[in-house]
Amino acid sequence: MPGHKGNFAPLLEAGLGRFDITEVTGADVLFQSSGVLRELEERIAAFYGVFGTAVSTGGSTLCIQAMLAAAFRKGDRILAARNAHTAFVNACALLQLEPVWVCPAPLDHARVGGALTPEQITLSLHEHPEVRGVYLTSPDYLGCLTDIAAIAEICHARGLLLVADNAHGAALKLHDPDRHPMTLGADLCCDSAHKTLPVLTGGAFLHYSSRFDAEQIKAAMALFGSTSPSYLILRSVGLCMDWLESNGAAAYRETAAQISRLKEYCASKGICVPGGASDPLRLSVCMADFGMTDSAALTYFHSHQIEPEYIGGGYAVLMASPFNRSVDWQRLEKALEELAAMPRSESAPVPLAFELPEAVMPPHEAVFADSETVPIDSAVGKVAAQTVITCPPGVPVVVPGEKITPQAEIILKNSGNFVVKVVK
Repeated sequence: MPGHKGNFAPLLEAGLGRFDITEVTGADVLFQSSGVLRELEERIAAFYGVFGTAVSTGGSTLCIQAMLAAAFRKGDRILAARNAHTAFVNACALLQLEPVWVCPAPLDHARVGGALTPEQITLSLHEHPEVRGVYLTSPDYLGCLTDIAAIAEICHARGLLLVADNAHGAALKLHDPDRHPMTLGADLCCDSAHKTLPVLTGGAFLHYSSRFDAEQIKAAMALFGSTSPSYLILRSVGLCMDWLESNGAAAYRETAAQISRLKEYCASKGICVPGGASDPLRLSVCMADFGMTDSAALTYFHSHQIEPEYIGGGYAVLMASPFNRSVDWQRLEKALEELAAMPRSESAPVPLAFELPEAVMPPHEAVFADSETVPIDSAVGKVAAQTVITCPPGVPVVVPGEKITPQAEIILKNSGNFVVKVVK
């Protein structure tokens, strides 16, 4: 393996075949690394200033599965922000863990959820003293950053683990100040390197503190990961590290400065962007203020030859990196200038604040229960047997074990979901 043997002409012409190998002698074994891959992981750990790092070629999904498997045991309850990715819900179902949800407070008049506060965490831990750890997503899809440092202190004072989904924040290490969750006190953290670093899709990092060891983390990853990791992805990680160590910090700080200037411009023109701590590489613009639906906002940016990362909840999310071209910035500046000249709408479409559904059974019981697929029109009041998301951002609207609410019905219909699996 692989079947092309490095000799399939189209792959060679595309420059892909040479590094697509399997775990042959000299290439090391990802989940039992002791050679070149161990050296790469040690190099990444040193760059991030962490106790250890394991590389994933299965994205942050594999990292999330492994983090939960390493940190918790069957039946444990985990305090989690509801803006968690569906990978977290699915991992809880597989490992028989039970999330205790906390909804971030609305961020602004558009009622988009922001970051969980330390006060919310403290109150929730008081109400649920049985939880074994806290799981946060920071930054979220709009770029809002959680106060990881304060929440880490709260968790560690109670002997609890803090696990962070930092899928969109691999580059946070490169900014001044360093805002990476591991720097701020997280015990486990995943980075989707491919989202913000020059790494092929699927490349990710699982960082861990001294409360864990490499053998433990690798064993957890091996439970879920393929025994045929992509060496193309691994090669791209190595090339990325070469570049990061020589040019990365300066390049990312310049990109952050450009985004900062655009945020200042938006503020000066009355264009709403999320307040508080935010991802330095992300610009989120409230399009609902201009009376635009999400589909209209997408059309607007497409007319300027811009592909947003995400449009939803009245916002357009734009992600930058040092590899955007000057023409990309010019198009964005023009789009914002034209937007600033538009009239504001008094009847901007504002979604209702999300309300937590009632949980009547743990996710794993619902996922593996006898079920049936029904039209969403007749699903209200029934117990969900699957996770249903809008993607992006991949945040669950319906979670297995929860009763489906009228609000969930509306959200699902609006996102094109018209059937759902429910417990019989």
